[in-house]
Amino acid sequence: MTNDNVILNEEIELNKEEISNVLMGILDKGANYSIKSMSVSDHIKEMLLDVKNTFINNDFKKIMKNAINGAIKDGEEINNKEYNKTDINTVTDKAFEGGLPHFINLGLEMVTSVKKAGNIFSNFIDDFVNRIKSYVLSAEFKNKVKNGVSRSLNKVEKFKGLCAAWYNAYDLLNTEEIKEIANQLKEMKNKVKFDNECLNENEIIQNVTDIIAKRGEKISKAKVDIYENLREI
Repeated sequence: MTNDNVILNEEIELNKEEISNVLMGILDKGANYSIKSMSVSDHIKEMLLDVKNTFINNDFKKIMKNAINGAIKDGEEINNKEYNKTDINTVTDKAFEGGLPHFINLGLEMVTSVKKAGNIFSNFIDDFVNRIKSYVLSAEFKNKVKNGVSRSLNKVEKFKGLCAAWYNAYDLLNTEEIKEIANQLKEMKNKVKFDNECLNENEIIQNVTDIIAKRGEKISKAKVDIYENLREI
């Protein structure tokens, strides 16, 4: 496998991971709202919150990954036209074409079945899970997912804007602004970790900022290029 293919596959997997993060965040908020709206005792609500926590554990993350992969595969079989596999919006559309909500609901049944086993309050769990499953099948859920993915892309654009601002500060040798923007990028990097270009750019900027802070002087373009070349190895 060539280096380009490795990078491509990495970008594809990072996009899927971001879609999964968006989905799990929406499920978590939807489940919290559902529990609050149920006319049950505080004891039952506490039990349901424990059930809800299975939606955010590592086992469910694995299930979500499989759900996304399965939905994308089915989407490709339904519509076998070529599409941009590194475009997160397009990949999200393809997953919904392949029945992503149904895959998610199968996952919900898997993780909550353990909580139901031998539980005398299993009827409340069934009611709660059925509410979530109906929500997942709704147009509202789909819109929230697509909006969530769009917000992720907006964070990428904001991050790239900060990178451009850093380079402008670098050209002007505005040391304080260089450090300030680099700190903003460091704090924001986890929000764009599905975008390799952002992560690579941030690493270069952090390295150069550290050297500027130590030396108190501007780094030549040649030295910046060295860091860029190192990231490509």
